[in-house]
Amino acid sequence: MYTVLRMENKTYFRSHPIFLASVIAVLGAINPIFAKVGLEAFPPFMLIFLRFFFAILAFIPFLKVLKIDWTLLKTKWKPLLIVGIVSALNPIILFIALTLTEASVSSFIYAVVPALTALYLVIFHKKIFSAKVWTGIVLGLTGVSIVILLPGLHGHSLKDIIEGNLLILAAAIAFMFYGIISKRFQEKENLSSGVLTFSFIVTTLVLSIPFAWYEAVHSFSIHAVGWQHISAGVIMGVFGTTLFYFLYQKVIHTDNEVTASLFVFIQPVVTPILAFFVLGEQITPLLIIGGACAIIGAYLAGNRKETARDVDSLQESVKNIVEKARDLKNKYTDQKDAPVNYACIFAQTEDEYESLLQAVKKIGTLIKETPSGLLFKVSIDTVAGKLQILKIRKPDPTRPERRDADFTVSDYPAFKEKYLSQAGFKLIQKDGFEMIELYDEHADVRAYFSFPPLDKQFGYVA
Repeated sequence: MYTVLRMENKTYFRSHPIFLASVIAVLGAINPIFAKVGLEAFPPFMLIFLRFFFAILAFIPFLKVLKIDWTLLKTKWKPLLIVGIVSALNPIILFIALTLTEASVSSFIYAVVPALTALYLVIFHKKIFSAKVWTGIVLGLTGVSIVILLPGLHGHSLKDIIEGNLLILAAAIAFMFYGIISKRFQEKENLSSGVLTFSFIVTTLVLSIPFAWYEAVHSFSIHAVGWQHISAGVIMGVFGTTLFYFLYQKVIHTDNEVTASLFVFIQPVVTPILAFFVLGEQITPLLIIGGACAIIGAYLAGNRKETARDVDSLQESVKNIVEKARDLKNKYTDQKDAPVNYACIFAQTEDEYESLLQAVKKIGTLIKETPSGLLFKVSIDTVAGKLQILKIRKPDPTRPERRDADFTVSDYPAFKEKYLSQAGFKLIQKDGFEMIELYDEHADVRAYFSFPPLDKQFGYVA
């Protein structure tokens, strides 16, 4: 059963990027290495079933200690199923590929994901990137082409190597779409990293059952199974699946560009080293050359500073903030038509703060500097009317939420009398004005109701 989970203390994930990236890289490297061990005795789908069976068991403690919002189960099953199916394609294709090629190449091929993501944005979202990003795309694709076609691996025919490496590329593309779709659903559907991870585990386990049954009947010998093959399934399930995807979803949700970049660079170093010591695989010169091209390409194409400055991306983020805050407002009040007068984006790192400032300066003018951030006069059409005031807030480890919006109610005194005593509403006194805060622990956005409204305080409305 799908559940919506939330985890507290998110600030740790943002304040320890190098440690988090290293942990994710090692956990990600576990899967291809121990998959090769497990495939010595199990056919691909039986090994997938074993891996995700143990992943389910490992997830049980999360279900017990994290908060569960049962009310969203009926409305969120469709996006969860979509994420689950897309994410399931990655391990399924990867395990089939590893029967044909070696584990050491997988991380270099996966390193092209940032370049593929940039190419996807160019083709389908008409994004315009600099020459630096285009250089990264070309270099990344060149590096992966070298890795896919390199003939230096032992133990397989050249045809098997190329087919296996092409399948790993397909798995990497599935992983790319998993990241894109997960990010969208986290923002628009308010799905937590925990529930997305759980949906991935459950969906993959269910999809593997009929194929695993067929393999068990036609191509499996119990006599070939040793303790190391069972252990491989346990290790992949607990560490390479539940823990890896949970932390990876945290990176997607926090959008920590430092962690995301370091993860891409560290894993291609870790995987071949583990493959050398655990599996005895050789690290060839062409593998090093192709891998280096892929990693450098990932750095150039995946530079978050380059993409975060995109004005369209900023405007879409603002519209999303207002839409989610409006939904929160409409859920708890009768002010369905209250227009938005202010929105705020919480930067999580100094780099993101600078990038957001560069973007908003292209569409707005600075109207006020505060200790916590800068306010800009903008003009952005939203679901709650035209937004005229946008604040970019400085990174603050005590405020892990990403956003909030302020709305103008028709009769503030009556609104205050009606709602202030209800759960989730709190009065906040400011210099020269006051505001009512609306907070829901299951939402990653807050709604405010200022009096006088902020746009009136700045003289933008009568």
